[in-house]
Amino acid sequence: MWFEEMKTGLSYKEIADEAKVDQRLVARTIQCAFLTPHITSAILTGQEPKSRSYQKLLRLPPLPSDWQKQRQLLGFI
Repeated sequence: MWFEEMKTGLSYKEIADEAKVDQRLVARTIQCAFLTPHITSAILTGQEPKSRSYQKLLRLPPLPSDWQKQRQLLGFI
């Protein structure tokens, strides 16, 4: 839902204010929409490395857009 709102032109701050959450949570959650299909599938099926739960992914700095670099950075190789 937040990603759809962002596509309409709303800023992270506007989305956060509407949802009554911190804008960093919005930004980090939207970032997860750009994870590789491999990583997304692993998370959804509970096969992610123990060190990389969804909650831990939300605390990471911005992720690279390159899927191979994402897999390397997050330990999904």
